[in-house]
Amino acid sequence: MLWAPLGAGETFALEYHLTAGQPEPCHGRWFRRAGQHLDLTVRFAPGTGVGQAYRVWRLDGASPHKDVATLRVIDDRVHLADYDVPPGFHGIRWNP
Repeated sequence: MLWAPLGAGETFALEYHLTAGQPEPCHGRWFRRAGQHLDLTVRFAPGTGVGQAYRVWRLDGASPHKDVATLRVIDDRVHLADYDVPPGFHGIRWNP
């Protein structure tokens, strides 16, 4: 089935799974232009014991991640939503 492109203001929920053993405990998205909406949820396997989570940002691939804010882990999930994000990488980093 082919899908039509999203129109202005439309959203689409996408879910995928990451396996343990990733080289860096971080997940996020790149935004090439300002003014976009970010809605990101990371769900951990029950009993994973995630200690702390942080919102991170970096301007480009050569810059290190900067912790922007501390996020709460609730029921093995971390959620981040923001409007009008500046360009760059926005994501969630956590301490196992």
